[in-house]
Amino acid sequence: MSPSRVLAEFNHPRFGSASHGAALWRDVFQACGFSLDAVVAAYDSELSAIQTEEADFVKTLPRLTAAVEAAGDDIVLRPQYEGKPPGRLVFCVDHSTILGPDIRWLEIGKDGAARIPRKELTDPAIRYMAGWVVKGLPWPVFEPWVEEPAPQ
Repeated sequence: MSPSRVLAEFNHPRFGSASHGAALWRDVFQACGFSLDAVVAAYDSELSAIQTEEADFVKTLPRLTAAVEAAGDDIVLRPQYEGKPPGRLVFCVDHSTILGPDIRWLEIGKDGAARIPRKELTDPAIRYMAGWVVKGLPWPVFEPWVEEPAPQ
């Protein structure tokens, strides 16, 4: 598969600004002669293999959850875990519930929480992943996606 071919296809006028989400990706892949379903299946297979290979390491990390709270004009994601943090905390928020790029990375502030301005919510729910940025690893280690109603 050619990533440059797929990226170039996104600029084709036939997709327009009304196209978005999984339907857009499926159409672009199909226009390039590829199958999004096959790519997703290959990704899932590779991810499963990595999870098996790294299971012992992952067991050493504190489980990470979050309390989602309303605080004035913000939605606050407050990390919760037991034990010693193995690195820096970070959150990823899904684009379908927040304005902006596909995935937004939220840093933890001095108060120990991440904040999202309420005016940026586009959905009554918020979808996020909490993760550890561990020294020596190229990518954060994330918990599974969580979706819950945005607090009022």
